[in-house]
Amino acid sequence: MLRRHHTTQTQEGRTMEQLEMYLPSHWLTAIFNDDKSGFTDEDQEQYNAFIKDMNSQHCDWHELDCTDEPHFMTYHNARQYGVLACNVVAVTFAVPEQG
Repeated sequence: MLRRHHTTQTQEGRTMEQLEMYLPSHWLTAIFNDDKSGFTDEDQEQYNAFIKDMNSQHCDWHELDCTDEPHFMTYHNARQYGVLACNVVAVTFAVPEQG
């Protein structure tokens, strides 16, 4: 479910790699636009736990792209945060290369 892709060099000289994760499609507005207006309290808790982990594991990350078509998936990358089976999309992030 978690795929690492090619690495790239930033203008600052840091090496970043692409990380693809399957995440709930209803998180897209928050991931790309920081818009959580449609979230329930439970959605907010789950999303915040995901962001906390991303910040602690990758410290300097940003979203790049996502697939256009959602599909239903039971076992996805947000399951560990309590998100049940739902429509997901593959979201690609740039994260610092792990040495």
